[in-house]
Amino acid sequence: MLKIEDVKAGDKLECIDRDGYVNQDNGYGRIRKQILKGPIVVFEITKNGVSLTRSGLQIPLDSLKYFKKKEQSQQYTFDDLIDVATKAFKDRAIFSVGITICAVSIKLHDKSEEVFTIADIDEGIEFIQSLYKETFVIECEEDIKRIKVDSTITLANGNIIKVKELCRYGVEYSNLSIVYRDENYHVIIHTILELKGATVEQERGRDD
Repeated sequence: MLKIEDVKAGDKLECIDRDGYVNQDNGYGRIRKQILKGPIVVFEITKNGVSLTRSGLQIPLDSLKYFKKKEQSQQYTFDDLIDVATKAFKDRAIFSVGITICAVSIKLHDKSEEVFTIADIDEGIEFIQSLYKETFVIECEEDIKRIKVDSTITLANGNIIKVKELCRYGVEYSNLSIVYRDENYHVIIHTILELKGATVEQERGRDD
């Protein structure tokens, strides 16, 4: 049975006895159905139970027996979201960050803004981490110059190459080429003829 001491802010709960929870005989069935409609995320622990992020709804102590903590491969906390957002600001992956008791807002370099509440912890962390990466398709010779160390390149024929060490850009066989070392540290040369249409995935630079 779920105990109040096992619950913390940011935990996601799931109901294990829907009928038992909804049909308690104290006249709040409609509110309980409302709680079960969406994600059940703990906002804070109170002396009476747990407060949820949606509309100030609560699950009282005597109703916790109908719930369990939702299993996740990795359950992040609101503090994790704050840490990730703060690091992204220090790394210049975002323009600014704002933190309140229940939400983190970030402004991107294009001045667009995203807000993540305690109910959006996983989505917020995933979004912020994605800002460290870029994906582009090589269409011309100038795109070759964007390739960085540790990038992964998927050629148009499906072959995958990994750039472990960038040697130089240069003209080979009358075409702009990239000269690099692969995972086995063999020197490889690819021209625009081979790279055109390839997809590059790599980390963004601090000034990208």
